[in-house]
Amino acid sequence: MTTHDIKSLCRKLMGDHLQEVRIHPFFDTDMNSQGGIRRAIRVELKVDEAEDVHLHQIGQEIETILQENSMGTVPYRVALC
Repeated sequence: MTTHDIKSLCRKLMGDHLQEVRIHPFFDTDMNSQGGIRRAIRVELKVDEAEDVHLHQIGQEIETILQENSMGTVPYRVALC
């Protein structure tokens, strides 16, 4: 998925609650191997109420969709802030 695709998905699912989307690479611990590290993509969603349980559920749904569409090549982490 492209950066534009990710931002469009987030805007579609978060609606008016979403203020900003930041996407950047980072290194994550690979739990499937013997403790190595791997490249991952962090999607930070700036929302109006970061503690809202419903918004966290939508964030988890976005992460699941991204994981399914990446075919396991690069893991995604979605965080609300």
